[in-house]
Amino acid sequence: MLRKEVSLPVKIYTTTHLVRPEYLNHHGTLYAGTSVDWMVEAAFNAVALEHGIPDELVCLKIEEMVYKQPVEAGDIFIISSTIARASGSSIVVHVEATTQMSRLSCVEGYITFVTWDARSRTSKPHRLCLDEAIDAREAEIRARAAKFKHK
Repeated sequence: MLRKEVSLPVKIYTTTHLVRPEYLNHHGTLYAGTSVDWMVEAAFNAVALEHGIPDELVCLKIEEMVYKQPVEAGDIFIISSTIARASGSSIVVHVEATTQMSRLSCVEGYITFVTWDARSRTSKPHRLCLDEAIDAREAEIRARAAKFKHK
């Protein structure tokens, strides 16, 4: 099947979660495992919406997930996902979470997905490519994402 390359303008996908008491750890703050679960889901949604074929996507790895601020019960956890690199069969998504109360970045990292052929059980090229970065922050995010290469 011949695929036409699709050029992506910068898009930021946003999703939110209410931090309920059952999501807290023994310190009374958001459990890291829950936040990673939410961030992988948000990243997958961004890639699936851009790629258009969710069944072809597999999460490969999580990179540089850094926790900067604790998140308390009752806060709204806001996740922004942006495709930061698209090359070969891999797509790297930058994810960053803030909270409604503080508006500070509390978690940030990168999640790599690959496009996958279920029949041959091998990775395959996707059709995505990125437009030029629109500002210094986006250029920095893309430069960091360039380190995460999938073979």
